[in-house]
Amino acid sequence: MAQSMRTRLLRYYQGLEHTSYHSDTVHRLTLPFVNRLSTPISTTSKPIKRIPSLLEFCGGRQYTFDSPVSSSAPLYFPSRSYVFNDLLIDSSPSSVFPQLLPHLTCIKNFLLTHHHEDHSGSFGNILSHTSITPYMSRETEAILTHPAHTPYFPMFVYEHLLYGRPSVIPSDQLSRVISFPAPPPSSPFELNTIDPETKESVPGYIHFCPGHSPDHIVYHVPSLDLLFPGDVYLTPNSFFFRSDEDITRIIQSCEYLIELPSWDIMLCAHEPVYSGGKESMRKKLDYMVTTRDKILSLYAEGISEEKIAQIVFPRATKLRAMFILCGGDVSPINIVRSTLFGPLHRDGVKKSLAGVNDEVLNPLSRTKIEIE
Repeated sequence: MAQSMRTRLLRYYQGLEHTSYHSDTVHRLTLPFVNRLSTPISTTSKPIKRIPSLLEFCGGRQYTFDSPVSSSAPLYFPSRSYVFNDLLIDSSPSSVFPQLLPHLTCIKNFLLTHHHEDHSGSFGNILSHTSITPYMSRETEAILTHPAHTPYFPMFVYEHLLYGRPSVIPSDQLSRVISFPAPPPSSPFELNTIDPETKESVPGYIHFCPGHSPDHIVYHVPSLDLLFPGDVYLTPNSFFFRSDEDITRIIQSCEYLIELPSWDIMLCAHEPVYSGGKESMRKKLDYMVTTRDKILSLYAEGISEEKIAQIVFPRATKLRAMFILCGGDVSPINIVRSTLFGPLHRDGVKKSLAGVNDEVLNPLSRTKIEIE
């Protein structure tokens, strides 16, 4: 394994108590793990008070495989959920639920940021084994509870390999779900938590931020400079997309969150940023805009989609075997196609959202040959 990737993984998880490495060639974490994030956190802007009840759960699987183009490439993509006060944010894959369950005794509510399997995999388990009240967007509810998606949300083979099969969603418990229409920016949906030490209410607000998925929401706690962005932020410089990601709406959501006041800690599902979160989001925005403009410029020169992907994302060739395993659902060329033609939503998602939110499925703009 290249030293640069080894160094990146070490930096990626530096300071976390649960780090466990093994193998002569590949650094990997032992999954699942539980980490208590309850020590004082100092942000780039100001120190904030201790967060008394904040747990991080990480689930998923990891593999190592060899290919002609990438020796000992890690197929590794863990996903996190968080317990904040009396609120669970995302459920993690179903494989982490046994470790998650003992920490849910004092949890009152559950917030699901979007329907993707690494976030919703334990949703059925939560309905079956707890009395927690689930909150989600109307769009997420429509997708997860559509008749075509029972007893559980369908997945590609690679998703089963990474996260395992989602838990069965019990239809007789769906009446407990509280869903809400996509809140406008001027009036976010309020969902407060209770501080377990002071017993005081801590205001929290839900914002609609589609792009990574058409149903995506984020959770903001301004009094603690805290943002739970789900997958709006994955990494500052993504070089692959799922086929259903919408680059135009991702850019809009990043712009919206950067303008949102009072947040610096960014606890996302895959690469949390404990200080300087807004600056990291700004770097992602700049990268997405630059990438979009490069793609449009190259397409205007008559270059093919495949060649554009090779030019704009040269390092992606090292992970070619992984993209093949994903059957094209995860690939650099999806960024190109999202830029030129919009996202390619799965048929089940389109059927689920028909009549619920048709607008979010439509590309905001088609191919633009002219660059201003």
